[in-house]
Order: sequence, then C-alpha cells, then structure tokens
Amino acid sequence: QIVLTKILRLKEILSGKHIEDKHNEKLKELMEIIHNCVGYDTQVVVWGQFRSSLATICGSLDSADIPYSLLHGGTKDRQSEIERFQDGKTKVFVGQIQTGGLGITLTAGSTMVYYENDYSLENRKQSEDRIHRIGQDNKCTYIDLVVPNSIDEAILKRLEEKKELSNEVLNDIIDIIKQ
Repeated sequence: QIVLTKILRLKEILSGKHIEDKHNEKLKELMEIIHNCVGYDTQVVVWGQFRSSLATICGSLDSADIPYSLLHGGTKDRQSEIERFQDGKTKVFVGQIQTGGLGITLTAGSTMVYYENDYSLENRKQSEDRIHRIGQDNKCTYIDLVVPNSIDEAILKRLEEKKELSNEVLNDIIDIIKQ
C-alpha cells in the first residue's frame, strides 16, 4: 500500500498539485492545445484522474474565459454538463476518467486530451469511445500529455502492453473459433 500511495503522490506532483500554475509545463501544454482547438472551432474533451487536477484545469479555463463542462464523482447534474457540451455551449469538457469514461456521448468533441491516465485499460478504451461513436462526423484525435522519464511514461507503456496482450488473446480466440 505504501508503494501505491507513493505512485499516486508522484502522479499528483506531475499533474501540478504542488506547483504554481505558471510553472506547470503540463498545464501550459494543455492550455496551448485547447487554445488551438477552440481557435479552429473544435471542441475538446480533457480527462484527468484527480479532482485537484480538474480544479487546476478549470481554474486555467476560467482565467482564459473559456467555457467548459465539468464531470467528476461529486457532480450533481451530470446530464446538464454533458448537454451543455454536446449543444456547443461549452468548448471544453473536463472529466474524471473513472466517472465519465463510461456510458456518455461526447461526439461534439473530436479531440481528446489525457492530462493523466490510470492503469486501467478498460477505463482508457471506454473513455476513448466517448468521442468515437455513432454520430461522430470528424476524425478523432487522442493526445497524451506525458512527462518524459516519469510515472506518466511508465503508465502509458503499461497500457500499451495491456492492449497488445488483449489483442493477442482475442486473436487466439478467433483462431480457435475458426478451427
């Protein structure tokens, strides 16, 4: 449990929990992506793991006067937040990956940014499917913000390994069925 706690704390630090916003390179990069997308009238979905990260992101969006929808475990009216994004009233949807990655439609957005990932391949696949579903008319773009040589990079590598393993198992099952 101590190791898991340390990993979580490292992830929080990389996401800027104990860093002033003006020194948070990950946040700066996210805001640049958002400004570029909004400038081209593209809506953006941003996933984070921690509420503190979501609060930091929303604070920067407030400062930049960019309207957003917010979804996390404590959101009272989930559907209203989703509808505001889907109707174009907000340009950015900020969500907690564990809360919003399943069962919602966010096809108004075609760009998805992972401010931070968790280790769950299921969460990753489900969250990707929020913009890539029936009703999506645009090409979908997925961006991972990763601090090199960090826990971010290790998590992304593990997710890719899990994806490869999952594909191998699926291919084996298909081969068995074909026989």
